[in-house]
Parts: sequence; structure tokens; C-alpha cells
Amino acid sequence: ADIAVHRDVFLLIFCLIGINMVDLSRLTEVRRGRIEYRRSKTGAPFSIRVEPETKKLIARLRGQTHLVKVFDTYKNHKDYIAKHNKALKKLGRVHIGKQGRRTYEPICEDLTSYWARHTWATIASHIGIEKDTIQRALGHADNSVTDIYIDFDDTKIDEANRKVLDYVFGGIKKW
Repeated sequence: ADIAVHRDVFLLIFCLIGINMVDLSRLTEVRRGRIEYRRSKTGAPFSIRVEPETKKLIARLRGQTHLVKVFDTYKNHKDYIAKHNKALKKLGRVHIGKQGRRTYEPICEDLTSYWARHTWATIASHIGIEKDTIQRALGHADNSVTDIYIDFDDTKIDEANRKVLDYVFGGIKKW
């Protein structure tokens, strides 16, 4: 996969509220305008609204049997993660020296696919989204006794994701 595909996979992870790579690798379709899956780590059900930015990324990345084409060839998500994280180190300035040798000045030395999840949560907090909504969006609900009595409105997660994407992409008109 070329660097543009790795960039788009990173952005897709971000747009899907930091979806885990193993869960992304198992997706095959969008249902009723949503990405629906059970989180591999916890078994908890997730449903994320597919925003226009996400739809564009999916169109560019669409595979034959998987939602993301790289998983049509990488059967083991761990192999892809290693390649993906290495490729992310090439995002940034490229310097072409003598004999066409390329050197890379990465935008961030430590950039990995996990940063998409961390960044989503950080931006959500920065723009004033409530901590309990961020926790729920990331699948970090406490499952406390109190949570049993609270009927959490999952539309808050859709609204939070829309606000984060607007903050980052400046609204769909610019993207």
C-alpha cells in the first residue's frame, strides 16, 4: 500500500472514533449509514454514524470483501499494523537527494495508528465534549451500579463525533 492509503487508513480510524485495527480489519459493510460491530477487546456492541468525510475515505479504501482493501490481502491485522505504523513515519516532508535518494522528515516521530484514537479523545475534550460521552464513545463505560440506572443516549456520541470532525476538517464544504 502506498503512503496515501496509509494516511487514509489513519484518517478513517480517526473518523470512526479511534476504532481498533483488529475491528477495522473485520468490517465488511456499512449498514443503514452506520458502521456496526462488536469490539474485539470487550465484546461490546458499537454503532458509529458514517459521516460524509468517512464516506469519502471508505470510497477510496473500499475492498472486494473487506470495507478496507488492505485487509483483502493482509489476513493478519498485526502484520498490517507493523507496516502501517512504519509507513506513518513517512508522512511529512520528503527530501530528494542525489541519485534520487529519499529521506523523510516525519510530522511526528512517534505517530502510530493508536494516535488516531488518542487524538480523537483529546480534541473532544478540548472542544468541551463531556467526559462521560468521550468515555462511552471510546468504549470505556464504567459499568458501575449507577450506569445500570442511566439510559445513555447514543446520539450524544454521533453529535460528539460530528463536532470533532468539524473542528478538524473545518466542515464538509472545505473537505
